[in-house]
Amino acid sequence: MTDRKHTGPEEAAEAKASSHDDWLHELRWLPSPAPPADHASAPGGSWLLFADGGPISRIVTNSLIARGDAVTVINGTEDADITEALDSLSSAADHQGIIYARALDAGSDTGPRGPVPCQAAVCEAPVRLAQALHEHQTARTPPLWLISQGTQAVCGDTDVTSPSQAPLWGLGRTLTTETPGLRTRLVDLDATAASADALAAELTTPGEEDQIALREGRRFHARLVRATRAVDRSHDASPATMQPGRLSVQEPGLIEDLTMIPVKPREPVGDEVLIRVSHAGLTYHDVLTSLGLPPWNGEKEPDFGFECAGRIEAVGPDVTGLAVGDEVVAAVTGSLATHVRARACVVTPVPDGLSAGQAVTVPSSFLSAYYALHTQAHLTAGDRVLVHTATGGVGMAALQIARWKGAEVYATAGSEQKRDLLQRLGIQHIADSRSLDFAKKFRADGAGNGMDVILNTLAGEAIRTNLSLLAPHGRYVELTQRDIVENTPLPLGLLADNKSFFSIDVWTMLRQDPERVAKVLDEIWDLVRRGILEPLSAEEFELHDVANAFQHMARAQHTGRIVIRFPASPTTSSHIPSSADAPAEAVGTPPLRPDATYLVTGGMGGLGRHLAHWLVDRGCTRLLLVGRSELDDDGREHLRRLESRGADATYTALDVAQPGALKALLDLRERYSEPPVRGVFHLAGVLGHVPLTDVGRTELAEILRPKTAGAWELHSALGKTELFVLFSSAASQISSPFRGCYAAGNAFLDALGHYRRARGLPATVINWGFWEEAGMTARWEEENERSSRPQGMSSFTPAEGMTVLEEILRADRPQTTPLPTDWPQWARAYPDAVSSPLLRELTATHPTNTPAPPTPPEMRSLSQPAPPRKQPAVSGNDEAVQPPADSPGTDSQRLPAHGSRDSSTPADSVNRETLEGAITKIAADVLGTPHERIRSKRPLLKQGMDSLMAAQLRNRLQREFDVKLPITMLLKGATVVTIADQIAAPANNEN
Repeated sequence: MTDRKHTGPEEAAEAKASSHDDWLHELRWLPSPAPPADHASAPGGSWLLFADGGPISRIVTNSLIARGDAVTVINGTEDADITEALDSLSSAADHQGIIYARALDAGSDTGPRGPVPCQAAVCEAPVRLAQALHEHQTARTPPLWLISQGTQAVCGDTDVTSPSQAPLWGLGRTLTTETPGLRTRLVDLDATAASADALAAELTTPGEEDQIALREGRRFHARLVRATRAVDRSHDASPATMQPGRLSVQEPGLIEDLTMIPVKPREPVGDEVLIRVSHAGLTYHDVLTSLGLPPWNGEKEPDFGFECAGRIEAVGPDVTGLAVGDEVVAAVTGSLATHVRARACVVTPVPDGLSAGQAVTVPSSFLSAYYALHTQAHLTAGDRVLVHTATGGVGMAALQIARWKGAEVYATAGSEQKRDLLQRLGIQHIADSRSLDFAKKFRADGAGNGMDVILNTLAGEAIRTNLSLLAPHGRYVELTQRDIVENTPLPLGLLADNKSFFSIDVWTMLRQDPERVAKVLDEIWDLVRRGILEPLSAEEFELHDVANAFQHMARAQHTGRIVIRFPASPTTSSHIPSSADAPAEAVGTPPLRPDATYLVTGGMGGLGRHLAHWLVDRGCTRLLLVGRSELDDDGREHLRRLESRGADATYTALDVAQPGALKALLDLRERYSEPPVRGVFHLAGVLGHVPLTDVGRTELAEILRPKTAGAWELHSALGKTELFVLFSSAASQISSPFRGCYAAGNAFLDALGHYRRARGLPATVINWGFWEEAGMTARWEEENERSSRPQGMSSFTPAEGMTVLEEILRADRPQTTPLPTDWPQWARAYPDAVSSPLLRELTATHPTNTPAPPTPPEMRSLSQPAPPRKQPAVSGNDEAVQPPADSPGTDSQRLPAHGSRDSSTPADSVNRETLEGAITKIAADVLGTPHERIRSKRPLLKQGMDSLMAAQLRNRLQREFDVKLPITMLLKGATVVTIADQIAAPANNEN
């Protein structure tokens, strides 16, 4: 908790702001080396696959069979299917894993009906499967693999294409804590064939990571880390000073690791010039390289930047036509630097009438588009040309060239806003670049005979779709190098009828043949000077904000170009902007407008009321509060207090999850000329507190509904708001026992935020920790008279939470987890949970094979592993296999492990004192307290046990005694004595 010693108002505000930096966390995906191939399981094992209807399951099945494994494919997920699966599991030898891929049937998009139709495959069936496996769990139960596609923002917002599959991650993360015996692993794929192939390798060579993403075949793992620090630069009018250097990254993988490293400029030689850079263009090539993705080959430290503008500081002896002081623009790799040397042939004076920032938008974009369409494809008047992702830099340049040539343009873009932009530019034939339906749409839209020229920036299956759309004698130009680097097969039959295929990589061309580049650029600059081609629109970022620029491009939030502006006067100062002292998030003004209406769901809840007053404090006086409950006297008093402060606040009893209900309300408001809603705060939710092993379908649906269906209705009805804030929970990221359903719903919110941002729509996701006084958790704690907050984690007041909310909105953070935590204390309290790879960066833990704490000699018979079992029968009742007479645990003076005790042994023959002593030691270990302090007849909840500890205790007892204890029993006043009663009960002997 924040230190609350007395300070003055300014000191308190400063201390609070600095403490909030330590509160904020974020989920990051780091490049992860694949486990060594020699660690792969031996061929010949058996797998159980709940198959999706798409290609992933077929690819995985074929790969496993090819290596000699057996795969039992289950095509349904009803209870009968699960029973069939368990029959197969019990009869198979050498179980390798259970693969649940049915969530992939939720598709690559959420669709107009929202996430509810996907709920059965994504949530209900996995929960029923986990419940059945838990009931039939043995020491031989294989790992459970949960597979999704397009749910995690690994390389940027554009990765998230299917929020409907995201609840699987909330469920899976909870299962890892509630039922560790299932050894649940989560894998998120992209749509590339390389990732499907990599999945098969992942299954057979699992490492310690349990949250994995595969992108273009590359492996990433999840880590919760401290969020990038936010700094208010609004009052810093002086330009940053820095010594000469260049942008670098020690090891590609994290945009946040970008930094400027000092480099002393070298004098130009031969026909070189030395340019002091004022502006540099950012390309998608740079973003991919920063993430460690192809085309970076990993062989050397990457160069960032393809072009720059600036002034010449020195010239080589062979240079003519250029002089020191000239303002120039150059095509040169490594141009994201304060100084760069370039061949004079690729350096051009900035044309009259253009600024340096305008000129730098030309080289890479127009070089790609001009060389592709004019030089190679010979685009002519009347040709039908398809330009993919046409609002990017190359796309916008291609549109100008097509206009110059008199071609008929067909274009795609990835968001509604970008397609609107194309329409405003006069493009008549427009489709979605994120769907393969563009071919069908364009054929129906006048291109029935196909395209004469296709300029492609898409990957994967889109290439085949493109080629199927190419007309006889058509020219196909491939700009994306992804499939070329991956050596993706291409059926040459698609090039019949005299079709041509061109591959263009201007980066390689510039390195290998700068004279060729110079010739093309000379032609382009001539067209620019004649006014035929124009510089592109650009968004400029200061150098200290370069990481934010990379993120902006990675999330596909830009149109045209992104330009990095360098400080005007590099000096010999020792200060170098880096990821440590120039954070990615610069604090600005919260995007709130006094003339806008703000919608708050859950508006009459405790947090909703605090939020309403916070909005009024900031001049937002038009409030539309909604909730499922009818307005009561207390609610009316709340509205009166808001009105007394000058607010125009209304409340409507409305279930936002009901399809069409919100739209009807908004239509009614529009009919009566009410101000439109410009901002949304989605607070509605149902907490739930039930283990996944016990939850039923109705309860699951009830908890999911406000988060999934409710948020989707808001997204559908209010897609073009200026502010869209989703109150999610840390439970969706950190396993929170007994809140798996709640975690699943919030995982949908997490994905929806990135899904919106990828489409150019605003979204802010906040995964809140523990509120005091208000909110669902605080209400649950009051009703149950106990805390649900884990040890080491601090709660925060509504006032503190609203301060953090404002900081997050100021910094425009896409997703943040406010979770004030003493991680060392948390780690000491939960030694079992601390082994989670997800938290390794926070708890400073490392892979370990350290065994459980040693058991005293007199207790060793209690901690022996359960003896081998027969395969479980269909009914799930196992018959214990008796150990040999001379084996440990058969001595009459010792208590055998529970699972090995003969069912005929009277319960009263058990050494009760020894049993209770063993339970006490386990409970003390879990609670982190000396065993002498545990009182055998006092509820463990009153001795410091919380929900997470209860889950760990249940799991430890199950492992030690081979007994299944209901988690609800431990949470309802269980004592050492009642636990011993349960373990010794005859009913447990039948397992």
